[in-house]
Amino acid sequence: MLIMNSSIPRIFTPILFLLVLATNSAGQSNHPDSVAMIPCVDDYIRIQLKDDSFADYVRHLPLKEIGSPVKSWSGSIIHEGDEIHAVIDWQLPHKVQQCADVAIRLRAEYLSEHGQIEKIKFKSLSGNSIEYSKWLHGRYALNSAGSKIEYRKSQRGRRDTDEEFEKYLRFVMTYANSSSLARDLKTVGESGLLPGDIYIQPDPSGRGGIGHVSVILDVCENTHGERLYLFGYGFIPAQDFHLPLPETGQGIGKWFTLDGYRDFIAMFGDGDFHRL
Repeated sequence: MLIMNSSIPRIFTPILFLLVLATNSAGQSNHPDSVAMIPCVDDYIRIQLKDDSFADYVRHLPLKEIGSPVKSWSGSIIHEGDEIHAVIDWQLPHKVQQCADVAIRLRAEYLSEHGQIEKIKFKSLSGNSIEYSKWLHGRYALNSAGSKIEYRKSQRGRRDTDEEFEKYLRFVMTYANSSSLARDLKTVGESGLLPGDIYIQPDPSGRGGIGHVSVILDVCENTHGERLYLFGYGFIPAQDFHLPLPETGQGIGKWFTLDGYRDFIAMFGDGDFHRL
């Protein structure tokens, strides 16, 4: 089973990717350069999504060339290319970005690129809201007791730049985790799952420690309503956001069933699906 030693980017400002379709004689893509171009299993088609929705954004994340290895933040190889399905073509800016942080960045990147920075906000494990629009006009910091995050407005604001956005995300990633996301996000029923929904396995002790977060990257369906899924995640140490391969009995082809993915990721305990 392949998970061990697995975490992601406006740094990501969509690496302007051209959907260059290299097609073989059968009309199939030789190299899928986005999640949307990964072939479905026979007799399955992708579920319909609204244009410009978060789900559609996730479906169109760019991929590195097939066969690319999963690398850590320091550049060491975690998994060889033939051990995994694919790697998302994102920069990996720092060692703070791990599994829950992938989901945080995904949502923040989408809102930023769609001109909705006032909606970029996450809560710390201690329950304090950390808002990007406030970040630009003040300062967040731990109080003297180290028990909660406090905010002080500044007389001078800061510009919304890639550098400032990255500083904000790094701060959020330091104080939010899988347990805080599980606490704050609504759960989603299995029948309504969409790309961008996340599977959270929080710290089983209930003390807010490290758990695991996986992201649904795409969903396909057959005429009987049976669905298959592509999942992705980052991990510890901070590493490329990548798609694992199902093991025997966990899916069809390179797509997972839900039960199959639960089995694949069972080492992290029970979990629920949530919507960002």
